[in-house]
Amino acid sequence: MKSPLHPETELVEFELEPGLTSWQCPISKGHWIQAPAYWQWHSTQPTSHTHSTVSKHEYQPVREARAGDGPHNGNRPALLCPESHCLLVRYRVGEGLSFYVDRSPSTGGIWLDPGEWEALKKHGLHASLHMIFSSSYQRKVSIQEAEDSMNARFFSEMSRMDADRLKSFAEWLVDQPNKRRIVAWLHEHIGNE
Repeated sequence: MKSPLHPETELVEFELEPGLTSWQCPISKGHWIQAPAYWQWHSTQPTSHTHSTVSKHEYQPVREARAGDGPHNGNRPALLCPESHCLLVRYRVGEGLSFYVDRSPSTGGIWLDPGEWEALKKHGLHASLHMIFSSSYQRKVSIQEAEDSMNARFFSEMSRMDADRLKSFAEWLVDQPNKRRIVAWLHEHIGNE
């Protein structure tokens, strides 16, 4: 099999995880994971590792991915599947990660750029990688991106100190049992200005 990034280069067998064999590009260090290998490995994973471990309160906006969480590959040209030679389809990862994962619509194989497996693993997404390709997951990422964009515009119109105060107040408010009454009171007393 040839590398999707370097079509003249043969992929070499690589043990990505115990029990999970991938095919690595010796030049880019990216990994091709064949669908049967992924599913075989996935079937051996504990149930607690096959779902995202990120809760709603820990959710990190897509636009705030940290350095070292994997490369941002949004502008890279389309790649070809090393098995079927069809175009790979790109899927946004979200969950605080700014990169995309490529998947073959023909074989189900997955291409990961260098550092992406480690980033997925760090965020508890590696053992439920297949979920990223679902329409419901992609819809959730799109909604989160729109919300992040709206929040960025909103907070850009105030000082950093005011934005931090407002975020802190919102975090406090989330856990209040009578938050609706608090919001109603605020609206009543300061909403008419």
